[in-house]
Formats: sequence, structure tokens, C-alpha cells
Amino acid sequence: MIANYILLSLRNLLKQRGYALVNIFGLAVGLGSVIYILLYVKDELTFDRMHPEAESLYRIGLALQAPNGDVNTGGYSPAGWDNYIQSNYEGIGAIASYIRRGMPTSIHYVPNDRIVLAEDEDCFTWAEPSITKVLSIPIVKGARINPLKEINSIILTESSARDIFGDDDPIGEMLTVSNMFATNRQKVDLLVTAVMRDFPSNTHINPKYIANIFALNPFNEDLQNRLNTFMGNGSNAFYSESFFVCSDEGKIETIVADLQKHANEISFGQNTQFKFKPVVRKITDIHFDTQVSWAQRKSVDVK
Repeated sequence: MIANYILLSLRNLLKQRGYALVNIFGLAVGLGSVIYILLYVKDELTFDRMHPEAESLYRIGLALQAPNGDVNTGGYSPAGWDNYIQSNYEGIGAIASYIRRGMPTSIHYVPNDRIVLAEDEDCFTWAEPSITKVLSIPIVKGARINPLKEINSIILTESSARDIFGDDDPIGEMLTVSNMFATNRQKVDLLVTAVMRDFPSNTHINPKYIANIFALNPFNEDLQNRLNTFMGNGSNAFYSESFFVCSDEGKIETIVADLQKHANEISFGQNTQFKFKPVVRKITDIHFDTQVSWAQRKSVDVK
């Protein structure tokens, strides 16, 4: 019976080829469009949700209003604000800070005289070792627990490891790194301790190299204190991208109000007409929140 139905369908298709082709093509386009839209929506709705505590993970940003009213917002804030929050509020989990200094960073594997330039600012990240407790960094090879434990350590993505080492095992190999700003054009040797999977496309955090920030001690006086001290003024001020885990969302408004008191004390150089406003956002909200982009805006209310 089923065979008869199939034969009948085939005969009808052959008799009405043009009509059948139009219908089949329309069906294929429709199905393809629906699948594409569903995949796109899923990709957008899962943006930055791969992190282990995404629903309680917050980034501290800062909005700066110039005297002419223009406002710039971004993910950087005075280093030490995360430590201040953890020390003064109960229920705060892991904290971590990092800075990004690409544009360009030279990565040199001396034994093979292989040099790779990380020209994208997001490519190279200098992070506190606790970064692995805050963000999803899936290690596939090497030290799976605390891979940035050693001061001069670095994690590579699988793609960056192939760029430098090809099919050879990079674990335990030494890379010589230099950057115009981070290392003041000087060279620092970093030991490859782990390889991680490449970050997915639906995240705003996607470095190819993550190095221990304390490898920059020789180029930044009193770096440990500058990262851990609650400050934002003066020549010793240090700004980083900071995250903290807070399971009680109701505390965020109080934390922001507290940070605003300290932001009011920040002066930008000699110009006290600049105004600062802390911008704390859950990591899963950043993608759809236009206020926290780097673009210049005039619509942000900074008081």
C-alpha cells in the first residue's frame, strides 16, 4: 500500500514538474529561514550565559560625563572596587579583575623563531588568577585547577596554540611577550600552563591569550597594592575590568549607591567638572544594554 502511494506521488511530480519544483523550492526556503531564525534567536538569548554563575555575575563599569555633557561608558572601573564590595557586603562570592592590552602584543616562540602579533585589543588579557573562578575557561590540556597560579603563566586557546606551535604540545613551553603599554616595550617570559577551548561567538569576552597580571610587576610599581586598594584618583590610580558574584540581586542597588559616593570623589586630572557614575550590570544583560557600550552618548544621566 505504501509503495503504491509512493509511486503515485512520483508520477504526479513527473507530470507537473514545474509546479512541484516551485513548491519544493518554496518549502526548502521556508524551512531554511525558520531554522536560521531559531538558531539566531537561540544564539542571542544565550549570549554570555556559558559562565558557571552567569545569573549572579556582575561587571563593574563606569560612565564619565565631560563638561560639555558628552558621556562615555565602558567596562573599566577603579581597581579595588571589587575588593571593597567583597569586604563590605555579605554574600559576595568570587571576584576577579583583568586588563586588555592588545594592539599589538608580540608573542615570540624563540626555539622556532615563530612570532605572532595579537593586534586585536580583546586578543590578549592580563588577569588575576581568580579569573577561572568567575568566567567559563574550559581547560582541555595542562593545569585544570588554578592554571594561572604561577606569576609568569599563560593560557592559550586551541587556535592560538596551533598558530604558534602547530601540532606540537605547548604545555611547559616558554613564550616571550612584549607590548607597547603593558610591558613598556620590554620582554617578559611566560610559561604555557594550559590550553583552553576557544570562546564561543556569543560572548563579549573572547581572549585568545590569558596571562597572569602579576607578570607585569616589573613594569608597574606596587601593582599588587594598586589592584587591591580602593582608589581612583592620582597618578597611582589603576583601572581594570572587574567582576563579582552576588547571589542576592537586591543588594546591587545599595552597592551602586555606595560606589557613587566614592565616584563623586574622583577627579579627572585637574578638571573637577567631570562626573563619574558606577554602572553595574549582570553579565547576561550587557549584550542588550546600549548604556554600557564604549560608544559616546549623551543620553546617560550622570548626577
